[in-house]
Amino acid sequence: MDMESWRDLFSTFVFWSTFAVVIGCAIEVPELVAEHWPKVFPENWISRTKLLSSFGLLLVILGVAGELAFEHWVSRYEALLQTLNSVLLREAELEAGIARSSALEASSAASSANDSAKNASALANTARKEADSFEKDILAAKLAATQAESQVEEAKIRAATAEKNLLEFKEKIRGRYISEEQRKKFLDLVRGKARRERINIRCLMGDSESLSFADDLRKLLQDAGWTVPEVVQIKTLPDPGVLLTVVSVVPIIDNHDGTILLPETSAVTYGGIVFDALKNINIRVTARFDSASKQLDQGDSVGIFVGSKP
Repeated sequence: MDMESWRDLFSTFVFWSTFAVVIGCAIEVPELVAEHWPKVFPENWISRTKLLSSFGLLLVILGVAGELAFEHWVSRYEALLQTLNSVLLREAELEAGIARSSALEASSAASSANDSAKNASALANTARKEADSFEKDILAAKLAATQAESQVEEAKIRAATAEKNLLEFKEKIRGRYISEEQRKKFLDLVRGKARRERINIRCLMGDSESLSFADDLRKLLQDAGWTVPEVVQIKTLPDPGVLLTVVSVVPIIDNHDGTILLPETSAVTYGGIVFDALKNINIRVTARFDSASKQLDQGDSVGIFVGSKP
């Protein structure tokens, strides 16, 4: 397996270690209940709860130890991946530098060839008897100049390709973030439209880039006036990228003119405001609408899922 697979594997182990701690804590609850109300339960049941509590304590100890060990390996593989990316970036920069040097050398050769052609023309004017010989020299020099110019063009193409590959590689390894210009534009677009409605943000567990971008979105929405709790990490997400979901009751329709009536605090209303503003600051985001059920007492809500970088 590659380093990313190992990192993901140890992240999974961290999750299960945490799960073991939670289960261990839950198993200790019966003993606490028996200690506070001993007369309610039979004596033999109390002794069993102590045995069960010991097993729960063992789970807690193993879970905490697993978390510490697996967190260490996750951090180690994260550091190795960062080092590998730095090496690959350095190699790409060196290749781009070599291509530029080749272009400069070819350009110098073309300049020398052009000078040779000019010198040959001058000699032909002063020595007509050797005109045929000099004309051949001129033609040869021009041919060399043409070949050199062709090499220059090829070198320029190679240099442009190397530059493009370098930019694509830098873009690939660079994490998503919200620039100051995007932040200012977003706040201008939504100014006066937020009324402290709640927006929940979730990101992919174990993906540091996804968590960092989700925190940027949370700070941006809070600055705009929405209520945004801490980012919640979950194990799986629908798709890579950013997904905005809206859960809302069925809109009320005015029978007189067919106009859809929605309160200003409807999830459809402020969810649409957030979606349009994110689009306007060039954040690639998709949207999904789900109808809530009044019978199940489902309320309006807006959620943002931040998946891995596409």
